[in-house]
Amino acid sequence: MITVETPAISMFPVKQLKPIEGFIPERVDYVLGELGKEGIWTTPLVVDNRYGLIMDGHHRHQAALSLGCHYVPAILWSYEEVEIYSLREDVNISLNGIIENLENKTIYPNKTVKHNFPFILKSDLKISIDDLKK
Repeated sequence: MITVETPAISMFPVKQLKPIEGFIPERVDYVLGELGKEGIWTTPLVVDNRYGLIMDGHHRHQAALSLGCHYVPAILWSYEEVEIYSLREDVNISLNGIIENLENKTIYPNKTVKHNFPFILKSDLKISIDDLKK
């Protein structure tokens, strides 16, 4: 897979995000603690550009909901450009399965779906949490 530069980051409405898997409450607490130290959001979510599915950032999504954010920084990306798999031997991950879950309003257990992005998720992002609440 060819690595590309980190794509552009845009602001995405929190209410339009659709989780594909669960989350770990203790991990959300940790993220909230990190965000609370500085009051700055530093890592974008990666969101499917067609359906608004969260590809990376379920714990950050929950933190945004807890903080009352209306927007989160996100990289919009296509599932057609991502390799998806699971570390769970009993789960076969496919885009069709993810879409079927979306239609059935179900999600996978936390840490089930893995994505190999053709970019490294890094940025020098620094957005005030207060600005995300506007």
